[in-house]
Amino acid sequence: MMVYVSEESIREAVNYFSKLSITSPEQLGLFFVLKGVGINQNTYKPLKKASQMNEEEKRVYYDRLHKLGAVFDFEEEGLKKCCLFPFSIKENLVRGNFYNPASSFQGLLSRLIDTIDNTLIDKFLEKQDNNIRLKRNYIQLIKELYLNGNRISLTFFSAWYCRFIGFSVDETIKKEDFTRVCVEYTIDSLNLSERELDEFFYNDTSFEQIDFQLEMITGRELRNLFTYKTKDDYPEISSSKDYKAVSPYFLALEDVRRYVELNGKNPSTKEIKELLELRKQIVLYGVPGTGKSMFIKDLEDWRDDKGNKFFDSTMKIQFHPSTTYEDFIGGPTIENGSIVSKAGIFLQWCQKAKDYPEKKYLFVIDEINRGNISKIFGETILALDREYIVDLVRPLNINGIEVSKFQIPENLYLIATMNSSDRSIAILDNAIRRRFAFVKLFPNYEVVKEYSDVQGLGVDISRLYKMINKRIYNTLNDEELLLGQSYFLPNFVERDPVTGKIKWSPKLLRLVINYTVLPILEEYTYGNKNDLQNILGEAIPERIYDDNEFLEAIKEFFPEAVL
Repeated sequence: MMVYVSEESIREAVNYFSKLSITSPEQLGLFFVLKGVGINQNTYKPLKKASQMNEEEKRVYYDRLHKLGAVFDFEEEGLKKCCLFPFSIKENLVRGNFYNPASSFQGLLSRLIDTIDNTLIDKFLEKQDNNIRLKRNYIQLIKELYLNGNRISLTFFSAWYCRFIGFSVDETIKKEDFTRVCVEYTIDSLNLSERELDEFFYNDTSFEQIDFQLEMITGRELRNLFTYKTKDDYPEISSSKDYKAVSPYFLALEDVRRYVELNGKNPSTKEIKELLELRKQIVLYGVPGTGKSMFIKDLEDWRDDKGNKFFDSTMKIQFHPSTTYEDFIGGPTIENGSIVSKAGIFLQWCQKAKDYPEKKYLFVIDEINRGNISKIFGETILALDREYIVDLVRPLNINGIEVSKFQIPENLYLIATMNSSDRSIAILDNAIRRRFAFVKLFPNYEVVKEYSDVQGLGVDISRLYKMINKRIYNTLNDEELLLGQSYFLPNFVERDPVTGKIKWSPKLLRLVINYTVLPILEEYTYGNKNDLQNILGEAIPERIYDDNEFLEAIKEFFPEAVL
């Protein structure tokens, strides 16, 4: 079914922005337009006049301008006072609150280019020849010039941005899922970086939600949500079937499902399934705690559209320094006082898959890089290319039958995991890099946000987690030392049986930091107290045992996480 942001959620966003203090709000609105069309700080891009743009370039500008500021829908045409950035919303709107109030929407692109060239170059943009980019210190400039010490609600900003967008959704979608879809779509559409999200916004999705309805709000209904100082300040809008500057936008069901999944920067479970089906063997890698085990569990439970399990059977093993070729492939062993050549676990599993070609088998190797890959696989490493049949060093016995050749059957799928913080990853890369598809998993702040109930705590756990990782990277300059999300999803506390969320308290936060996070950071910074203090401050590494004192220390050193 198709749903839209509800009128009530848009009304709440209008009320929120009417009370937000922003300096030069139209310039801040244009900053987000420029972000949406791809202007960044790394590359100069041509500043073209409207008459020099091709139709696709115009379409992108008009699309972002409509989403950020239009007060008319797709069945109408904005004649005058038609573009109102959310930061310009006031309790009693006047003509001057609208961007270029005397211009029609179709004429705003020329005005926008003029504003960039005449005004924004002196603010957060720099120009070289006829090319522009964001200044190196643009984030600090945006905060100083426009935000007045404020940060923007990510929920209300997204509700406004998505007010005219249709979302194809499953009938079972929940309000919190829809909120996440709107927020993630807004972030993607405007090319917002992690740092911009941290510096310009506060993520209030855990306690502010975006509701949905079956009909899109009309332009007239939107305009009636505002109050105007005089009747003459009301926008001038007409109906126009020939209006072509922008077209209705609908987000497909597949994209909505992708946003609903709590993946962060990681690929969806569906994509990993498709990759495994295509390549037959993949490696999931990342820093500890990034959910490798959860992805494997999802793959074990993988079902087709009819509800049938994709894999008929799964075998899991773990490599470690003492794992041998004889354990994995096979070799001499003593049975009943006699020495026999017995097949190892992988060879047995391959034979099982070969005997039942109509079934699908999954073989999981946990922490593959902890073993000596060359010795464990031996000559059979060539069989990972699948088309090869390998002659074994010696015949091996499987259920009374001697096997002298080895091949991995097509109905056997292989998944390996490894922690990228383990420096033996380089050895693994040299041995089997080209024979596996490698899927990197990143820390997932979204899932921590989703499953954290912080009411009464006064600290945003997801933001705290993100800030700790940011300081780890800034201090140690190594992304392989970041903390995975499992550090902030403690499994020793019960979750709410209805919401599945963790109820955070000062005591729980203290226990997690003191006994889970701090020890690993002490290991990372062994012998360098200054590095540890750069990450957690002076007080926290001393292990505060009073809950309230600990919470105050967290708030003092991580003010960005304070709600």
